Amino acid sequence: MFTQFGNTINRIREREATSVYITGSFLDSLVGSLTFAVYTIFLYKNGLDFFQICMMNFVFMIALTVLQIPTGAIADMLGRKRTVLLAASLAVVGYLLYPLFSNVYNFAAAEVLIALSAALSYGAFEAWMVKTSQGQGFTGKVDYVFSQASIYGKIAGIIGGVVGAYFAVINIAAPFYAGAFLAIFTFLFLLIFMKDDSKPVKGLKVWESFVKVKDIAISATKYSFSHKVLLWVVLGNGLLFLCFQPFNMFWGIRFNAMLFDKIQIMGWLWAVMAVFTLFGVYISNRLIKANANYANIMIFGTIFVAVLIAISASTPIVALAISGFLFHEIGRGMMQPVQLAYVNRCASEDMRATIISFDAMFTSFGAAIGLFGFGLLANKTSIETTWIVGAILVLTAIPLYLKAGRQDRCAF
Repeated sequence: MFTQFGNTINRIREREATSVYITGSFLDSLVGSLTFAVYTIFLYKNGLDFFQICMMNFVFMIALTVLQIPTGAIADMLGRKRTVLLAASLAVVGYLLYPLFSNVYNFAAAEVLIALSAALSYGAFEAWMVKTSQGQGFTGKVDYVFSQASIYGKIAGIIGGVVGAYFAVINIAAPFYAGAFLAIFTFLFLLIFMKDDSKPVKGLKVWESFVKVKDIAISATKYSFSHKVLLWVVLGNGLLFLCFQPFNMFWGIRFNAMLFDKIQIMGWLWAVMAVFTLFGVYISNRLIKANANYANIMIFGTIFVAVLIAISASTPIVALAISGFLFHEIGRGMMQPVQLAYVNRCASEDMRATIISFDAMFTSFGAAIGLFGFGLLANKTSIETTWIVGAILVLTAIPLYLKAGRQDRCAF
């Protein structure tokens, strides 16, 4: 029996890199999503104020942005399988730090560890799948594999959010323990089924990675100023991410209080939010295929978000407040494909990846500013006030997208 089991493992390892990648991606998404619906509530119940809660995500975002720079070099040094396994190990430690040592400093340390885990796994797992599957004779489209992994990851995110909220009913720390346990299972799965075919490269050229990021920022800035459509779109995207932070950070705390600590409902709200976002993506994709004006889609989505958030923030009626917030996710979903479509259509082939990286850095910068500013504002005022301010500021992105629309000569 053990011989047959060993043969099965060897067959999967030698022939099924794509299946291992999809399953591993599903498990990774499930690990993270177990805490999604209750993360801010956990921090709030452990004595953190609104500003400190925002600073935890600030730490994660800054750490992830910085650590993504040298981790490609680390993957080259260690090899891709070892890098992915190291990422899973760090996730275990990070999720255990939250409930075992509940203070702001250990929370910040946990954020850095989980950011390092995400940075290490990002790119390394994908690169492993591409190279290993090609060596196994895979002749299908790699993009399809990535698409399937993304779909299963979104499903895992919904399941994890719901299940994690029910764990939190038992104990608010339970989703973090569950995440650590599942991260151990993920580590063992990857250890057994990932084929290690990458030869580590001697020498860790971390500095070269930072120089490359500087070059990306300089070249992307110059290119954007000479292609004004991209400049306005990147600025608009950064502004939106700045404005979205109070919605992202405070919905769980606000609605859990309005529902008198029925924390299990937060999981279902998370699931509906994910579905509504996907519905917005679907609408946007249909409009793009119908050759709708990109700027008009962005402007409509911006107004849609602002109005519904303002309604949600202004009413004490629970059903109306929650409904407004849930439906605003449709507007955010509508904007996601257009943001990428603008870059794909207006950037030249040799600059496309550079502009995408620059846009990601700029949106992270905007989000960091939003976390800091709205965290302070929430401490001084209220969650509802931060939402109204955020909704008003969202509208300031409209002139940027109007400029992009007027100067858009990429396809029309």
